[in-house]
Amino acid sequence: MLSPGHSSIQTTVSPTPPVVTEEKWIEANAKLVQKMGVEPYLFTLLSVLLAGSK
Repeated sequence: MLSPGHSSIQTTVSPTPPVVTEEKWIEANAKLVQKMGVEPYLFTLLSVLLAGSK
């Protein structure tokens, strides 16, 4: 049973095409690792992944 003010409408989200290829993403991130250093890069990547999971 639904609470007042809530509907049972279901929505679907279509996947969007990637902005860059996997190869370009890997290339760009490898350059960032070299520029930033491994540990700072990994902290940044982890914060992005955690923010995206909320």
